[in-house]
Amino acid sequence: MRFIVYSDLHLHCWSYGSKLIEGRNSRLLQQIDVLNQMKKYAVQHGIRDIFCCGDVTHTQGRTDAEVLMAGHEVFSGISADGIKQWWIPGNHDYKDRAGTIHSLSWLKELGALVEKQEFFLNYTNGTSLAFLPYTESKDELLAFFNNVPVNSICFIHQGVSGVPVNSKIFLDEIFDPAIIPEHVAHVFSGHYHDHKLVSPKLTIPGAPMQHTWGDAGQPRGWLDCSVDEFGIVIKHIESDHPKFIRDLAEPHKEGDWRETLEDTMAAPKIKLSAADFSDLDLIAEEYATKKKLNAHTKSIGKQLRAGKYEVPVAKD
Repeated sequence: MRFIVYSDLHLHCWSYGSKLIEGRNSRLLQQIDVLNQMKKYAVQHGIRDIFCCGDVTHTQGRTDAEVLMAGHEVFSGISADGIKQWWIPGNHDYKDRAGTIHSLSWLKELGALVEKQEFFLNYTNGTSLAFLPYTESKDELLAFFNNVPVNSICFIHQGVSGVPVNSKIFLDEIFDPAIIPEHVAHVFSGHYHDHKLVSPKLTIPGAPMQHTWGDAGQPRGWLDCSVDEFGIVIKHIESDHPKFIRDLAEPHKEGDWRETLEDTMAAPKIKLSAADFSDLDLIAEEYATKKKLNAHTKSIGKQLRAGKYEVPVAKD
C-alpha cells in the first residue's frame, strides 16, 4: 500500500501578506496550489489514497464562504483524478470544544469524512485503517488504542506529550506515545505543524506549507508512505510555497516574506491578528517567537486557556 499523509492545512483567507487576485485571497490561492502539487505528485506516482489528519479549515465555527468554495474546487479536482481522500476533524474544524459540530460536512460527497472512532478492517493486503478525530478526553483516546485492530495504520489529531510545538513550547498533552500498542503498525498524528518522526511507531506529518512567522526555517510538505510485509517507509516531500525567512543568508524567491536587517536590529515587534491566530496555542507560539521569551513560554498555552495570560493583539 502506498499513500500520502498530511495535516493542518488551515484553509483560510489570511490577512497578513495577502492581496486580492481577481477578487480572491492570494494566500488562500497559494494553499490551493500546494494541494494541486500534492495531487500532481500522487498521479505521477500512482498513489490512490490521500489522508488528512485534521485541521482542514482554520477559523473555528466561522469558515468563510470563499474558503468553502476554494476547498470544494480543489478537493473535487483530486477526486476527479480517481484519488480517494480521507479526512478527520481537527480542533480547528470544530465549532467549539464540545466537539460535536464541525465545518467539514461538505466533504462527504468528495471522499471519506470520518467523524468518529472508526476502523476499516483489511483495507488492503492485510493492513487495516483506524481513525480518531480530535478529542480532549484521555479516556476516549485510551479506548481507541485498546480497540484498534492488529496491524492498523492509525490517523488521529492530537498533540504529543514530550514533543515541542514548533520547537519552542511544550504543552501538557493527553497523548503519550507510550500508550501505542505493539500490534499497531503506525500512527500519524496531526495538530503540530513541524514534521517529526517521534518514534518507530509515531510520525507527525506536519503542515503542507508555512502559515506564520513561527514556521520560519521549517520545511513543509506531505509524506509519501509505503507499507509492505517488512514495515513502513516514510519520505517527506517538500512543497513549493511562499516561505517566511528570518535568516538573511537563506536563499529566497519572489513571493517569500523576509525580515530586513532593520527588522532584525530593531526591538521585537508584535503583529498579531485575532483572525489569523484564533487558536490559543498558535497565539502563544507566535508571541513567544516575536518576543524571544525564555523557557517559561512552555506554560503560555495553558495560561491562555485558563484566561490568566494577556497577549497584546495589534489591529490590522
